[in-house]
Amino acid sequence: MYLGYVTKALKTLVVFSIALNLGCGNEQAPAPTGLDLEVTITQKGKPLGHVEVNFVPVEGTAKDVIYAQADGQGKAIIVSAKPVEYKVSVSRMAAGGADPAFEKYGEATPLRANAAEKKSFTFDLE
Repeated sequence: MYLGYVTKALKTLVVFSIALNLGCGNEQAPAPTGLDLEVTITQKGKPLGHVEVNFVPVEGTAKDVIYAQADGQGKAIIVSAKPVEYKVSVSRMAAGGADPAFEKYGEATPLRANAAEKKSFTFDLE
């Protein structure tokens, strides 16, 4: 009886292992689609680091927003962008919430980036 149980368990394990390996073929994950955009944020000509950069399609919804965090030199990469025009918002968190100095670059931002025309953008904030 014990031997029959072990044999059945081993058969089940072998079948499970084969099924698992069949699902792990040599297929590669699909390559990311879209464009990678280089963004530099400056303020009065000097790098403005550690800000949040959002690319919102001019004709799109909130689910289409692409987000990146700028490094200490104000550089960020927007990944998998579509070749469309974007509104670009810039913000930074301060003690107690969003830094009011960046309010101009929030929802009503004047900044635009047309990814259909170029792949690198510099925005010099006031």
